[in-house]
Amino acid sequence: MYLSYYLPEYILPPDEFGRSHNFQFQINAENISDLLSLVQPNVQLKGTAAISGTVDLAEQSMNLQGTLSQFAFGKIESNQIQFKGLGDFSGLQLQLDAQDVTVGSDVILSDFKLSSHLFRDTAKFQIETTSPGTIDKASLKGLAVARQDSLIMKLTPSQFKFNDEVWKIPSGNTIT
Repeated sequence: MYLSYYLPEYILPPDEFGRSHNFQFQINAENISDLLSLVQPNVQLKGTAAISGTVDLAEQSMNLQGTLSQFAFGKIESNQIQFKGLGDFSGLQLQLDAQDVTVGSDVILSDFKLSSHLFRDTAKFQIETTSPGTIDKASLKGLAVARQDSLIMKLTPSQFKFNDEVWKIPSGNTIT
């Protein structure tokens, strides 16, 4: 039910649902890459996963949190991902923190943080990264809108640090 509020262009609401449903769940998994490959062959969960949450339709609330110890999507890997989501009928607040993001043996980000508010195919987001090398810190902020097969990102004032100098990105830039 909730996902249809957040992404209505992609997820239709159910025809019928119990408005008083209230449930909790907890998932603990280890080394389930073979199972995940049935759904998405590029996703691997090499370590452990602990995911828990609650859904209360009467109170119009959803709570989700989890930790993935070793996660990979294609050649991009992270040794530690933590996420938290709080949702209701006005939107989904999502926070994600990933440590040691690598491509092959190269650490491209030592820290990656995403904060987002998602509602009706639109996400207000903020991405903060720290990386070794010439780009030390980056802060990217904006609005992302999903339309059919496109993602349109409109940036608000952002910045990154390159060779010890701060570079500013003005608002008004659009990426499709």
